[in-house]
Amino acid sequence: GLVTESDCDDADAALGAKAADADCDGLVTANDCDDADAAVGAKAADADCDGVGPEDDCDDTNAAMGAKAADADCDGVVTENDCDDADAAMGAKAADADCDGVGTENDCDDADAAMGAKAADADCDGVGTEEDCDDTDPAIGARAATDADCDGIPAADDCNDADPALGAKTADADCDGVPATEDCDDLDDALGARTNDADCDGVVALEDCNDSEPARGALATDMDCDGTLVGEDCDDEAPWLGPIAADADCDTHPTDEDCDDTDPDVFRGGMVEGNVTSNFSLCAFACPRTIEGDLDLYSASAYEVAHLSCITAIGGNLELWVHEPLTSLTGLESLTSVGGDVRIHLNPDLTDLTGLDNLRSIGGNLEISDNERLSDLVGLDALTSVGGDLEIERNDVLTSLTGL
Repeated sequence: GLVTESDCDDADAALGAKAADADCDGLVTANDCDDADAAVGAKAADADCDGVGPEDDCDDTNAAMGAKAADADCDGVVTENDCDDADAAMGAKAADADCDGVGTENDCDDADAAMGAKAADADCDGVGTEEDCDDTDPAIGARAATDADCDGIPAADDCNDADPALGAKTADADCDGVPATEDCDDLDDALGARTNDADCDGVVALEDCNDSEPARGALATDMDCDGTLVGEDCDDEAPWLGPIAADADCDTHPTDEDCDDTDPDVFRGGMVEGNVTSNFSLCAFACPRTIEGDLDLYSASAYEVAHLSCITAIGGNLELWVHEPLTSLTGLESLTSVGGDVRIHLNPDLTDLTGLDNLRSIGGNLEISDNERLSDLVGLDALTSVGGDLEIERNDVLTSLTGL
């Protein structure tokens, strides 16, 4: 029913009118991928009309997706431009130059496949976040064997690579945590910082007797801070009492000046301040050299007077009275001067003044009275000066002034 000029092939009844099949390939326009090109066939055999049949097409519903032959992994990137055409996860080289699976924008270095994603290595130093000491600082690398404590100091140069508080050996040679410039001795870890131990004696300021003097040690071993250790000190709570080695009886009198350094009650002391009376045991005063005040002996025995053999001077008065058993003044041989008065009276058994043989001067009065058996003044032979009055009276048997 078609005239020759309107028929695709007037010798083939299967081919219809050109009006319905412009390229005369036997497919009507509605079913033909391109009715102007007889080489392009039916949509039924190539749904996306890209010229590749369903079996060879990566996606026959998407004309942008071509033949598997040119894009084996069907990721939309042809083989020559694909990082790995067997792996759809690996995209185009244009977006991932080093083909490490990380896009250029997110890659630390897209020219180096060894450098990964910024998300896993923020400072792009080649060490992953979990293994990096500081993933914001590329100068600080992996903790691992190179810097386990992440203090920025390599293990070989670190005092203790497990402790970030301990730094480099170059700045802290003894590795005690104190820099060399602040350390008492940077070769001795027993000596710390000068801020805590100004005298660098190894004892911290709060525990040191004197932190400006290294010879003064710790309170724990020298509580009174007198420079003598507890076990060697007479009394470690009394700074006036020194070492036992220098004062064995700990009576404050050094061994070389003590009459008996095994007895604290016996010493050759310096001065007794004030007065001494017979109300006190003379033995308790042992051998004082000087009595600043008065010496008043009342009813003392010859034994007690003998304990005064070290007295050389009395600043006040000397009074000897009511000594019934006293027959002489033996024991006062060292006495050379009395600043005040000397009164020797009411001694019924005293026969002479032996014991005062070295008495040279009396500053006040000399009174010798009421001594019933005193027969002479032997013992005053050295006396050259009496500053006051001389009174000798009521001595019943005194018949001679021999000795005066």
